Order: sequence, then C-alpha cells, then structure tokens
Amino acid sequence: MKSIYESKSLNIKFDRKRLFLNNEHLYYLPKNALGLGNLRILRNGLYLGEIKSKHFVPSHSLALASIKNDWKLILDLDDLQIQKYLKGESFEVNSPNGFTLITYKDNSIGFAKITNNILKNHYPKGLRK
Repeated sequence: MKSIYESKSLNIKFDRKRLFLNNEHLYYLPKNALGLGNLRILRNGLYLGEIKSKHFVPSHSLALASIKNDWKLILDLDDLQIQKYLKGESFEVNSPNGFTLITYKDNSIGFAKITNNILKNHYPKGLRK
C-alpha cells in the first residue's frame, strides 16, 4: 500500500509493509507485530490517521509522536495563539495551505488544517480548555 500522505506532508518515509488499513483508519505496526488472527485489538501500533473522501486526516497520536523535522508544514505558535488553539478556536495565520504540525516552544502539540491563511483547529475536543 502506498502511503498517500507521506509524499505531500512528511519528510520521513514509512515502511509500506508495516502500514495497516482497518476500515478507513491507518496504523503503523511495530516491527515484530504478531499475526493475531481474529483477536480484536484496540490499537495495534501507532494510529496515523483516517482516510476521509480520499484525503488523509492525521491523528493527534501522530502529532505527539512527531518531531518538527518530520514535517514539511510546521507552525510554531506564540503565547496568545497557543491559548486560542488549546480552546479549539480558529484564527488567522500567515502559512501555506494544508495540514500543519502545530508546535509551541518546539514541542509538538497537534494538527491544524490551514486554508487561505485561516487555521482550522484539529485539537481533540476532549482536550480543549
């Protein structure tokens, strides 16, 4: 399976043999993943994200497992912007369109989708302040 996301937004390459698609959810399996047959597993590996209408939406887990050098689109927020982001707000930024890794003081925080200089928040609703 070709990773539909790595070439557009990531600077790293995934081992295609370790990518696992379950319904529309994409996982990156551990190196020595066991063949578990019919055993139900909640999360086998790192949850990369979901494929929605042929577009990849990266997961919060992927953001937290990432470092800045992994991504092509990165936005380091200032003190005021991080407060808005953590509340789930959208706001204006000067950044290219696409899914962007959001960082604060060089720490990965989550993702946002930027469209026409508007940051559309993808911080999980259950974590918002």
